[in-house]
Amino acid sequence: MDPLVLVVGDVMLDRYVHCNVTRVDQTSSAPVGRQLRVQDLPGGAGNVAVNLASLGCHTVLFSAVGPPHCDKSIAITRTLNHTNLQSALVHAASFTTTVKTRHVDQHSRTFSRIDEEGSGAVSVSRSVMSALRQSIGFLTQANVGVIVVSDYGKGVVSNELMAMLLALRSQWGSRIIVDPVPQHFRWYQDADVVMPNAAEARQAVGDAADVSVARASELLLNRYHLRELAVTCGPEGIVRTWRHASGIGQERFAAARVRTAETTGAGDTAIAGLAAGFARGLDEADAYRLSVTASQLAVQRPGTSVVPKHEVFQAMCATPQDKVISADAATDLAKSVRDAGGRVAVTNGVFDLLHLGHHRLLDWAAEQSNFLLVLINSDASVRRLKGPGRPVMNQAIRAELLARNEHVDAVVIFEEDTPTEAISVIDPSILIKGPEYHDEEVPGASIVQERGGTVMFLPRESEVKLVRTSIIVDRIRNGEHEP
Repeated sequence: MDPLVLVVGDVMLDRYVHCNVTRVDQTSSAPVGRQLRVQDLPGGAGNVAVNLASLGCHTVLFSAVGPPHCDKSIAITRTLNHTNLQSALVHAASFTTTVKTRHVDQHSRTFSRIDEEGSGAVSVSRSVMSALRQSIGFLTQANVGVIVVSDYGKGVVSNELMAMLLALRSQWGSRIIVDPVPQHFRWYQDADVVMPNAAEARQAVGDAADVSVARASELLLNRYHLRELAVTCGPEGIVRTWRHASGIGQERFAAARVRTAETTGAGDTAIAGLAAGFARGLDEADAYRLSVTASQLAVQRPGTSVVPKHEVFQAMCATPQDKVISADAATDLAKSVRDAGGRVAVTNGVFDLLHLGHHRLLDWAAEQSNFLLVLINSDASVRRLKGPGRPVMNQAIRAELLARNEHVDAVVIFEEDTPTEAISVIDPSILIKGPEYHDEEVPGASIVQERGGTVMFLPRESEVKLVRTSIIVDRIRNGEHEP
């Protein structure tokens, strides 16, 4: 069973009022427009939890909201709807759920923000602790790999709750990551990673804004006896500072330059990425690279956003070999594409000698979909189908050559004689074949069509006559030239 990620902290509601702004008020210079729609999104711990679920992690969220019939409580519950996410929300009659309402124009620019919360933080920490105690049996059996504490200072997180979670961390052998508020740093002493942004780190130090992140990190590590600090620095990436046997280590995980739409929730996405990396068993460096990549994708979207797993995969493929994956991994990515409203296309074959006909097929297939998966026969499968003289190139070479095509998102090697089983598991929206298969029974076609998908063939005008691998191989063996 894959490790579960437990998220505990303050959930908030990020409400976006989308407007068509047409003029400026003459008396106040305020933008004037017509309201088009209202969009509710999860904020705080809710945003962390939904991003974790989107990244493929089984996630359980514990938090508190107001009375069950309150509009805000109902709205938050709706935003937490995800197949990988279970929510345990404590309802407190005296608790006011924080709502951040942003008015945005037709260009996704925020022109006002109004925050709604109680006059003072009403601690509901003990109620959340009680709910946790009642679920310890389930959580222990579920194999909690990572605990994320999302502390926004709204009343859920307390020193007592942190002590409880740290004890559970020791019991379960899991890791605990904290998204902190500066005034609570003394609570996080034994956490595995504390992850503030640069402004929060400087505020916790109490020094002026010109203190470097590196220096602030060292001061916080020593002052609060922390194990590890990971400071998110926006376009500058993440500065990781940790304690080891011979002193303090420090490294920076750089971020690529991207066009930023909005930074709201980027810290939530960063901590979700790090937790997802740890839950998957990635090493420290790869987990931090996942964190940086996820947050970079988030800031390119307007508003509080959820980063799909397949987009993180695409962004993190540094080499062609990274695109060669298992059928199970392809199934997860295909689900991510579908959940995001996209279409997955699959094509298959031996692809022994990659030629112009193959490239035209792949280019056209990519145009029909949001994510292109290529399924190739293993070497053993090819020998069974085509005899001992094939394949000419082994499966590793064939897979890498396909992965080097910019339109191919992933490659899967299957061992069976046909791709029917892989197609059934991956469940693509589209199955694509060359025009020569028009009058043949296409393996997997009936499965795709029964599930509402489409079988498509490369248009005849794109076909390259007399260019097939078998013809090319025969010519080479017979010493023939191109006619």
